Amino acid sequence: MKIVAIGGARSTESFRKMIRHALKMTGKKNPNVLSIPTAITDEPKYVENFDSRYKKIMKCKTDSLLIAKLNISKKEMQKKIDWADAVHVCGGNTLKMMRRWRRIGLDKIILKAIKQGKVFYGESAGAICWFSYGHSDSMWYYNKKKWDYIFVKGFGLIDAYVAPHFYEEKRRVNSIKKLVDKKNIKLIGIDADAAIVVDGKNIYSIKGSNKGNVYVVEKVNNKPTIRKFNEKKDILKI
Repeated sequence: MKIVAIGGARSTESFRKMIRHALKMTGKKNPNVLSIPTAITDEPKYVENFDSRYKKIMKCKTDSLLIAKLNISKKEMQKKIDWADAVHVCGGNTLKMMRRWRRIGLDKIILKAIKQGKVFYGESAGAICWFSYGHSDSMWYYNKKKWDYIFVKGFGLIDAYVAPHFYEEKRRVNSIKKLVDKKNIKLIGIDADAAIVVDGKNIYSIKGSNKGNVYVVEKVNNKPTIRKFNEKKDILKI
């Protein structure tokens, strides 16, 4: 299993650094990279920028799997996944993305490809989906004036709760603390410029810059506490 779950990025260069780490895991100099932009409803401008960025800067061949609105066969989805060496899942509406994937059967195709050793990576929604549950602002997409954070169910390949964009907003951190207190769970917080990497049996964190960190939020002495992720002690189940 090869996964890179990115919390976000403060700069383009930081993001590229983490992406390059994911692409290197393919073992190929110029890998085929597939984009799945379901979480942003297959935004055409995003697809255009994705193709331009990867072809010019990273010297990769690119394609996109557009299924947010289009109805395509499982055979066609399988063909696109088979072509790819690495698959990029973009950020956006995590809840909508996971519901759509499960409805059309893309979830099963992705899980099969992961077992075959293909590299999957992404930021925000593209980080949440690999975990059991992810702290998400998906409800904002349905009611921008009145909404709250929710936990969205992911694939469970990494048996943990996760929160990307950690420390980017005070409201987000407060929500995480309340949910950890209420549910009595341990949560992994992935900051901007940071990522969790799963490479076979190894799990570790990487940074796009010195500002990026990974954290653990859990109850200590009956109070939610935040500390930095310790790769030797905080063993994640995969």
